[in-house]
Amino acid sequence: MGHGVTAVWTAFHYEMRLQLPWMSLNFVLAVLPALGAAAAHRWWPRLGQLRWPLLAAVAIMLPNAPYVVTDLVHLRTSVDWAPHRIDVWAGILPLFALLIASGVLSYAYTMHLLRKDMRRAGWSRSRRALVETAAALLCALGVALGRISRLNSWDVFRPGRLMHGLHAVSLDPRAVVLALVIVLLAGVGVDWAASGVAHSVRDRVRHR
Repeated sequence: MGHGVTAVWTAFHYEMRLQLPWMSLNFVLAVLPALGAAAAHRWWPRLGQLRWPLLAAVAIMLPNAPYVVTDLVHLRTSVDWAPHRIDVWAGILPLFALLIASGVLSYAYTMHLLRKDMRRAGWSRSRRALVETAAALLCALGVALGRISRLNSWDVFRPGRLMHGLHAVSLDPRAVVLALVIVLLAGVGVDWAASGVAHSVRDRVRHR
């Protein structure tokens, strides 16, 4: 039993050293939108003129959250290069799962706060739907730009590189559609699951 636990930990630690450099960067980029949205939601009245740069930063960084789902393209290579099967089950798969979960939850949480703030501001349902649709489309475009053209969020300040990336994406519209599916699943899927859990817990509490 002890030997098995030691082997699992050794495999996990080994894969951490291999995957950590690029995964840690993508993890930070994925969770930043949620942190920014939480700060804006909590301290909006106190931010003053800083609120608009903060909102712009959240919008620019938001595609990084669902983007990590596309990092699954590296999974096959990581599995093929793993020295032992235990490295796959104890190291590679858990690390990929943690990375993807962080991005999906970050996107869903950011959109949840956006909906909450729009309702609090008294926006109509149609207006809220328009904003959510625009956010999903822009995120899908951002994911496609990141995966196909290898652009980063800060490349929005480099018009030439951005235009070149948009041209590359226009040649493969299927990538944008796939990215949109990822974005919608990340947001709608988590919201649906969370709502179902919340309703289930509420019903059980009421029937006690």
